[in-house]
Amino acid sequence: ADGVSPAGVLEADGLDALDDLIRVEALCLAQLAALLVLPRRLGGRGISGMELNHVFELPRQAQVIAGRRTVEGDLYIPGIRRNIEYDSEQHHADSEQRDRDIRKANALRAIGVDVRTVTRTQLYTWNVFNALADSLARGTVDRARPVTAPLKTLQYELWHNLLVRDEERD
Repeated sequence: ADGVSPAGVLEADGLDALDDLIRVEALCLAQLAALLVLPRRLGGRGISGMELNHVFELPRQAQVIAGRRTVEGDLYIPGIRRNIEYDSEQHHADSEQRDRDIRKANALRAIGVDVRTVTRTQLYTWNVFNALADSLARGTVDRARPVTAPLKTLQYELWHNLLVRDEERD
């Protein structure tokens, strides 16, 4: 029997599927981080100081909201107190996970952290990702340097090479 046994314990095939899911989500998060952190000369957004999997120690009121003492943010930019969450369709499809995510976001907002969410569809649609990445970078990069057509071309090429070509290989 594959998946979950009568006792509710994941068996080998179920663990393999869960392992694959975690790897895919981690890969997408790493790709998103690369697109945002890499320097502009390479086609990234040049956001510096970003922390992957930042652990927030919550004050009592936020603990009540989150239902736990700590929460982990996917991509945190401490300089502007912005946390970016990557939501994959598979991992965030069940209602319990959605509830945990909403509670986490509300707890972070309660302590003054700006929470943004990026979905797989947003990540893999260039014009949506481009607009979203520009808004995520706002307040973090040197605005004295204008965004030029060659820079947008570099950004598109990096996005395409990291995401689209990866999808084409599957």
